[in-house]
Order: sequence, then C-alpha cells, then structure tokens
Amino acid sequence: MSSNPGALETQVTSVYELGMIDDEVYDVNGKYFRPEVYSRFKYGDGEAVNHYASLLAENLLERYGDTIGDSFIAGSASKHVPTAAAAISRALLTKLTLLHRPPAGAFRIDRAVVRAGDYSQLPEQERVRMTAGNGLALPEAALSEIKDSPLLVVDDIRVTGSHETALKQTLGNLGLHGALFAYIATVDPVISKVHPEIEHAINHDYVKNLNQIAALVQEPSFTLNARTCKFILESDAAAIKTFAAAIPADKAHQIISAMVADGYHRIPAYQATFEIFANNVPSSLDKYAIYEEVLWTANGGHALPEPHHHFLRHHDSRVTTTNNGEVLRPFKEEVALALMKRTGGTGTVSPKDIDAAIEQALGEGVITRTRSGYWQLTNKGKEELFVS
Repeated sequence: MSSNPGALETQVTSVYELGMIDDEVYDVNGKYFRPEVYSRFKYGDGEAVNHYASLLAENLLERYGDTIGDSFIAGSASKHVPTAAAAISRALLTKLTLLHRPPAGAFRIDRAVVRAGDYSQLPEQERVRMTAGNGLALPEAALSEIKDSPLLVVDDIRVTGSHETALKQTLGNLGLHGALFAYIATVDPVISKVHPEIEHAINHDYVKNLNQIAALVQEPSFTLNARTCKFILESDAAAIKTFAAAIPADKAHQIISAMVADGYHRIPAYQATFEIFANNVPSSLDKYAIYEEVLWTANGGHALPEPHHHFLRHHDSRVTTTNNGEVLRPFKEEVALALMKRTGGTGTVSPKDIDAAIEQALGEGVITRTRSGYWQLTNKGKEELFVS
C-alpha cells in the first residue's frame, strides 16, 4: 500500500480518440468509429459489448501486456444495477482469460447515490458538481485483496474527465498502489470543452426512443444496465405503456426489479413514470405453472375427481353447454382462462406455451386424449396432483 494516501499514480488508454466537425463524430487517428454501434452498446446490446471488449483486450495486451496478470479489474462505479462499463469489464475479463492473459481478479467500485437525469447532457461544471457527491467507495473485503496490486478501471468514455478525477481521489485516499484507466473512447480535450454534448450525441445515434429499446430488450444478448432503466423512466406516459406491452413479461419484471434495487421508484422525478410502467407490466406465468394448469384442467378444474366423467368438458375443438346452460369451451381455451384467473386477469400466456405444456404432459403420461378427442387425467397424473 502506498505510504502517501491521496497520491495515486495513473495512466490512461483508449481504443478511440474522438473529435467532432459539423456535428460529425470521428476518430482523430483515422480509426473506424461507428456511433450507431456505440449507442447500441450503451443501451445493453451484448454483441456490441463483446465487440468493444475485444478491441480493449487488444489495446491492453499491446500496450500493457506485462502488467495485466498482476492487475485487478473493475468497471466504473455503480449501485446495484450495473452500468454499461460494468458489462464491458466482465466481457473484458473473459476475453483476456481466453487469450491466456487473465488479470489477477476483479473488484467493484460502489456508488452510494443515484440521481435523475442524463449525465451525458451536462456541461463540465455540472458534471464536476454531480460526481463530487456520488459517494464512491470500495467494499472492505476488496481493499484487503487489492491493496498492493495495480488496478485496471474500465469505463466507456472520458469527455471532461470529472468522473475519472473523482475515482482517482477515492482510490488515492484509500492509499492504493496505482491505476490504469481503460476507455472505449476519450474525447479530444479541446472538443470536450466546446462540445461536452458529444457524449449525448453518440449515445443516441441509434437509440432515440423506446421503440429501439424494445428491440434491444428482445435480443438474446441484451444486458440490462442503469442507463436503460433511466431512459425508460424519462419517456412519456404513452411511450411507456406501449413499451410495457411490447416486451416479454419476464424482461419487464427484470427491469422493474432493477429500478427498485437502485431506488428509482423513490426519486421524485421518476415516481410518476415508474407507476405507469409498473401498472402496465403484465403478470407472467412460468412453464411449471402452465403445466400444472394443464393437469388441473384435464381433471375438470378439481383437486378431487367427481363421480361423473367431468373430463368430457374438455374437447379439442367444440364449444357446447351442459343441461344447466354452462358453457364448455375447448381444452386449450379452458387452460388459458384458468391461467388468466391466476393473475387476476392480467396474465399473458401464448398458445405456443400451452401447446408445449400439453406435449410435455402427454410425453410424461400424466394426461391422455380419448378417441373422441376429449382430454383426461391418467392415474399417474392423479398421483401427481394428489388426486385419489
């Protein structure tokens, strides 16, 4: 550990150095920088994360290959919900390891305070003021492990350097050894003074509204981050309602959980839009619940068998009525209605999910279909439902 707390030896590296002419962003060294890909990365595109992690790995091994193995790596500070930089640091850890140059380990930098608003739209002085009150810290357990080792702090972009300055102060005050700050991009200091909004411009080259977020959320590689949560809550009510209806329920629930974890639902500027989003997110049913409902419906919706052949209610394709006028719907429709009741009428389940549960139940021999097209529970199925 350094004997001089507050003095932290630092170095900086980046894949790109950005400039701007006539609102066009370019790399001053002639590299091919694509703002659209960067924008997708900032809002959770996992393919873009891996792309930049590969470029950072190449940069680090070329310039600092001899020290990577001794370094501990961390993404820029976050609270509970990771930042885009955290996604890069995780992917970079994997890339370096697969290249047989693993770092010594990883650590995290905690942020105690999250605020409303888009940091990328702020001028330099406002950025300095905001980062000064973020409450940056390292977990005690991490300090004991990394105290005598070089640190590798991964972030997405440096525009004014105010966040880096705050991190340097935090790490230096803890008496740590030294740090290498690795960025996807840094901005030419002259440009950053005149156009600090360059960051906002590239952040939103692709993502301009919730339509693009909805598309990203449904990609297999999507990785939720804090910026995406805030972008949703900063949108208008109509857009939020449309977005909530457009994305899978499990993804919407993941987003809700993240918002609450970071306390966005308690921030005055976000309370109203959080309520709109939460009130329009559909309930979801997992495959086990759907499977169970298939069995229950095949048993006539009863835990115990009735003396008559109640399973005759559930034919594949006909809608009939009983002597007392009760409507008897097709089997799959009965299952769907029962599932809706489980969620108070707000649940969503696709016919494909019901078909999959029926196929599973058939394969396991717990339901059977009669020659006439009716469904019933088998003895094995009755045992599974504890039906005698």
